Amino acid sequence: MQEAPHHTTQLPKILVVDDRQENLFAMATVLKQLDAEVVTALSGNEALSHVLRHSFALILMDVQMPEMDGFETASLIQEYAHSSHVPIIFVTAINKEQKYISQGYQLGAVDYLFKPVDSDILQSKVKVFLELHREKTNLGNVLHELKDTQIQLERNHQELAEAHHQVTTSKSYVDNIIKSMTDALVVIELDMTIRSVNQATLSLLGFKEQELIGQHPDLIFGEELIQGSILEELVKSGSVYDLEATYLTKDQGTIPVSFSGSILKDDQDRFQGIVCLAQDITKRKLAEAEIAEARDRALEAARLKSEFLATVSHEIRTPMNGVLGMTELLLDTPLTAEQLDYVESVRISGKNLLTIINDILDFSKIEGHKLSLEIIDFDLRTVVEEVMDLLAAQAQGKGLELVGLVYATVPSAVRGDPGRLRQILTNLVGNAVKFTSQGEVAVHVTSVEETEKDVVIRFDVTDTGIGLPPETQERLFQPFFQADGSTSRKYGGTGLGLAISKQLTEMMGGDIGIFSEPDHGSLFWFTVRLAKQPVTSSIMTPREDLQGLHICLVDDNGTNQMLLQHYTGIWGMRSETANDGPQALDRLRAAFDRGDPFDLAILDMQMTGMDGWALAQAMKGDSNLFSIQLVLLTSLGTPGDGRIAQETGFAAYLTKPVHESQLYHTLCLVMGKTNETENCPSPPSRIITQHTLKEVQAQSRPRVLVVEDNPINQRLALRMLEKLGCRVDIVGNGKEAIDSVTQTSYQVVFMDCMMPEMDGCKATQEIRKREGLGVKGDENDSETSHVSPVTDHASRITPHVPIIAMTANAIQGDREKCLEAGMDDYIAKPITSEVLATMLKRWVPDEPEQAAMSWPQDSQNILGPPGSL
Repeated sequence: MQEAPHHTTQLPKILVVDDRQENLFAMATVLKQLDAEVVTALSGNEALSHVLRHSFALILMDVQMPEMDGFETASLIQEYAHSSHVPIIFVTAINKEQKYISQGYQLGAVDYLFKPVDSDILQSKVKVFLELHREKTNLGNVLHELKDTQIQLERNHQELAEAHHQVTTSKSYVDNIIKSMTDALVVIELDMTIRSVNQATLSLLGFKEQELIGQHPDLIFGEELIQGSILEELVKSGSVYDLEATYLTKDQGTIPVSFSGSILKDDQDRFQGIVCLAQDITKRKLAEAEIAEARDRALEAARLKSEFLATVSHEIRTPMNGVLGMTELLLDTPLTAEQLDYVESVRISGKNLLTIINDILDFSKIEGHKLSLEIIDFDLRTVVEEVMDLLAAQAQGKGLELVGLVYATVPSAVRGDPGRLRQILTNLVGNAVKFTSQGEVAVHVTSVEETEKDVVIRFDVTDTGIGLPPETQERLFQPFFQADGSTSRKYGGTGLGLAISKQLTEMMGGDIGIFSEPDHGSLFWFTVRLAKQPVTSSIMTPREDLQGLHICLVDDNGTNQMLLQHYTGIWGMRSETANDGPQALDRLRAAFDRGDPFDLAILDMQMTGMDGWALAQAMKGDSNLFSIQLVLLTSLGTPGDGRIAQETGFAAYLTKPVHESQLYHTLCLVMGKTNETENCPSPPSRIITQHTLKEVQAQSRPRVLVVEDNPINQRLALRMLEKLGCRVDIVGNGKEAIDSVTQTSYQVVFMDCMMPEMDGCKATQEIRKREGLGVKGDENDSETSHVSPVTDHASRITPHVPIIAMTANAIQGDREKCLEAGMDDYIAKPITSEVLATMLKRWVPDEPEQAAMSWPQDSQNILGPPGSL
């Protein structure tokens, strides 16, 4: 029979055996008051079953039982090895004769209880055996622990096998253990002398035992232990573990060790000495040194890789600037249809090549942990609109509907990296358009978490494309993975865009994921955490033209110089060129001396000798050149350069390849700021970047709020108004409309009448109350009658937003009801683009100062003329 398992943490068990349920209940009730677990059995067979499964501290056995009496049951229990030692108390109401009692004792009984059993006697007798069981268990635990110790010691130190049996009493056994340890052990007395050492200490340090006993520990302890704080901390806390220190050898050498120590105390908690253990870590230190050297080599390799990436980026983007720039110039010349097709193919191929290059460079930065973010103020809606504009032509070419919906509750004025955010969104929307042959691609932007300082924005990009199977989705965000990996791939791409997007979203405190089903489209989503702007940046005022301005073009690349000269010449500017920083300084100073100073200068950042940074610093340090407005062109575009450029004194920062319209917008804005910053020693409050240009253009478009609860109608109104040149916000009910109008300035509000929570009429009345205007009461009251649309704009003296009712109820009286609620005009569903255009023309005032400006468009229509509807 297998021995029962060893238990040390369970309560002792008592087995009570009686064929009468009332007896079992009575005894169990009494015994449960003790610190023990009571198990009951109604027969001998049931008792044997319990004995096979459990270990018992005591058995209370009824003698008279049917089928198998107590004596027979006890006899069988004694046959099991793990239960033969269990004490048995027989409980009987008869058979008090000596021969029966003797028979019970012969079967292993330790006592008798006669019924009726007195509860106090029962408890007192059981307590005795429970106490004996606990003592026996404790002793068994000690023996078990000693056995485990013996097994471990026998594995490491076979020579101590015979001494193991004397572990609790033999001092020589303890001494043998100490001497046989592989760790160096030193015991220090109260008087700070060495009391004992083991053989490992002697072997490690080269001493003999008599050379160390009675000596001060500074004979073997290094400075970290004697002069340092290790021993002080040891005395203070009682123990220290795995601290690096040094031991001294007999020949005055040093050995690095991992030091552990503890205070030795007697039974009365009095300090007796210190026990010190040390492990030789020479090999570990050598390995750490090798690792450190390898790390240094890796860091140096990463630095060289970073420099290589910078050089490659510059060397690639510089000729790409020439390729794309010359392509723009060709597109502005008379071309045959065949030539135009060729040039357009070159332009598209160049843009695609630049995208691939950017992906590869970004992925290289990720591998080298060099990818970083730039934190600047930007307008979130401008980023979304920019992406939608960029991909609109591609979607239209495939017959797809492209919709971008930013809900009005999403904050627009945020801080973060607009370039990287645009990169993620462009990748996801571009993929959606690429993998969708019919239907639509929609972008929904919502805020999922908002505090006073920041907001978590969620972007959902849905399409009706091919969809993806689960096994593809699992690997989709891995580098170089493509859903279509064959050599004749239909869709193309590097397989890096989603991997880079995942890295960027995580860097922005968000996440990215996908929900998709084959042949049923996909939903890509991602979140980012953006800070809120403390104060909304003011709109920049551009200069109306650049005619006659004196500009210095500094670039060591001849092609770039030619492009810049061509562009500035078209705009009527007077330009001079310089090949490097020193030549530029000479020409700038010479122009000042002859009374024809430069108004602005365009500096290339990567130039041999004196780069753009150094040249700008030299100019800002010269009082004669300080007021010249500076524009930086770079082929690197590293996040953080914009902030450095602003601190250096640049008014604008653009990344190559730069397009004609971008440069024109930039120079107009830079020179428009001159009146505010001229002769001012501080840098401009906000540097102009490519994203700034988008914001300025977006600000010139009318901002419209659509209040509509039907999702399909929301998207329909959004697309119509966007095609009419509007910036559109969407809300789903009247309450949200009130909040949006309170927080944002709109040129016009299109208000649905029938909505949940709050309808359009009630929302309009509340908006009018907040504007401080009266709502029309009696139609015949001339003093309170509604002001006509024609005269309303001129006569209004309080802030007023035009509200246009949109309703499917086109019956008599609906128009009057809307006007009575404070609305300005009325249109009936279904709504057409012509009707919306008419309303915009009627209610959105023209801005002549913007409409009069002549802004060139490049062939790519990157920016387009601002203010156009």
